[in-house]
Amino acid sequence: MFFLLPVSVDYRTDRWPLVTFTLIGTCTAVYLIGLTITLGDSVGSKAVPDTLIRSLGLIPARGDVVNWFTHLFVHGGLLHLLGNMVFLFLFGSVVEDTMGRGKFLLFYFFGGLVASGAHFTISGTADQIPLVGASGAISACLGAFLVLYGTTQIEFKYFVWLFVFVRAGGFHVASWVMISFWILKDLGSLAFSMQRDGGGGGVAFGTHLGGMLAGFVVVAIGNRFMKRSAKKDLLFEVPRVPLRNVYICQRDEQIGPFSKVQVRRMLDSGALDLESLYWMEGMVDWLPVSDL
Repeated sequence: MFFLLPVSVDYRTDRWPLVTFTLIGTCTAVYLIGLTITLGDSVGSKAVPDTLIRSLGLIPARGDVVNWFTHLFVHGGLLHLLGNMVFLFLFGSVVEDTMGRGKFLLFYFFGGLVASGAHFTISGTADQIPLVGASGAISACLGAFLVLYGTTQIEFKYFVWLFVFVRAGGFHVASWVMISFWILKDLGSLAFSMQRDGGGGGVAFGTHLGGMLAGFVVVAIGNRFMKRSAKKDLLFEVPRVPLRNVYICQRDEQIGPFSKVQVRRMLDSGALDLESLYWMEGMVDWLPVSDL
């Protein structure tokens, strides 16, 4: 048994991610409604009843325009929901902080629409299988994150359980490396699925790829256009280095600033004592670095 989960990114938001939390809350509420309906009948392998999926899911052949939006809030099971919400929280909150709430909401739905269109371009508009899930819009956030913060670090936690062997820990990977890996994985899965299904499949891998491409292009072209227009401010602010705002006091000596990832690495290597103190802008007092 092996679990791997991203738990943090090397970025500190300056504003409360209201839109991101609202999206997470809406997705969770829809899932709980579906679960309540299921409990009224019999709990099977599918947490969300088929009636809810077919009512709110996207089937282009049915021609319901509103479902192009509602399907982004429906998930087929608990793991489907939890996986999407973790990625939405980590990457959506950062993109929202960078773009601003209004722009981010428009960007999120635009990314979801493009991602869904990519899926049905591959599977065909006559496909009667409902498309559900926020992964397309979340993939757009990943594409935007790759442009904006590709040089930052993503922290992962892992858990391995193989008979008597148990191991848990964490590690950091550059954002551009990890997101590129996810893109290649989806490309390979899409190619395999299309070959297996005779060209009409693709599950939702086309959705992921379409969303990532949409997010990448919107941010990259948006900023390039603003630069060519000789405007002072970019469409989205693009820091090219990780946020370094952590100051350390060790043995009465103040050093820094460092990023959070750098501080963690210094702790892991023994370069910092656990008794050292840290301070960031907005804090009143210095606190133990072990709390960071």
